Amino acid sequence: MLAAWMRSNRLQLNSDKTEFVWCIPPRRHHQLPADQLTIDGTPLSSVNTVRNLCVHVDNDLSMATHSTQLVNSCFAALRQICSIRRSLPRSTLSTLATSFIMTRVDYCNVVLAGLPQCELQQLQTVVNAAARLTAGAQKYDHVTPLLKDLHWLRVPERNTYKLCALTFRCLNGLALQYLSELLQPVSDLESRQRLRSSSTQHQLNWLCRACDDPRSATAPLLSPRLAHETVCLTHCTDCHHWNSSNLICAAGQFVTVKRS
Repeated sequence: MLAAWMRSNRLQLNSDKTEFVWCIPPRRHHQLPADQLTIDGTPLSSVNTVRNLCVHVDNDLSMATHSTQLVNSCFAALRQICSIRRSLPRSTLSTLATSFIMTRVDYCNVVLAGLPQCELQQLQTVVNAAARLTAGAQKYDHVTPLLKDLHWLRVPERNTYKLCALTFRCLNGLALQYLSELLQPVSDLESRQRLRSSSTQHQLNWLCRACDDPRSATAPLLSPRLAHETVCLTHCTDCHHWNSSNLICAAGQFVTVKRS
């Protein structure tokens, strides 16, 4: 089916480079089918990690491989910038750190929402090192004043900010249509209209595109507090004169984001 779909869209599938992963917890490995998957007559073996658009996905969805690869690439770029830091003014160092470090940290960072603090702390060390390099601070200097001076959010708040911005655009018709269709208030779901939360209009639900079943949603579910902040901004802010500082205020409140 996959090969036929790609041929119908004038795409060619390279079976030799095609990989797939079973996203299933270890306690359910015994439920995996014993039959081998084949595409165009080529047998495929499952792997523990796959990469798509430079995002590494583990079979247990822990994103540990992605975090490790991201940290390694960021520190490699930091070492190169550090070798020329004495020849550059601070403004240029800030531009380089933003272009080569912070853009990597922010790339597809929504997939990191809801990860344990130990995983996010690895990325926070990258942000701290970039801030100290930009400010010319020492290794053990307190990093909080440096982040405030650079107007940089911490990693958990950067992820929350991205979710808030994405939700805001979906609710106001500023996002792509397929994303706006996936985001629905709980009050619009027949199976949840009897819940007490359906009358508040502060809870949002991401629907699975394949089956429209909220229980099988693959995107992170927004917590009630995060949805409340975003919905309030939707009703109180003019879409045509929207300022991202409003969402930064919502993102800075250490909101808990749940994963399905």
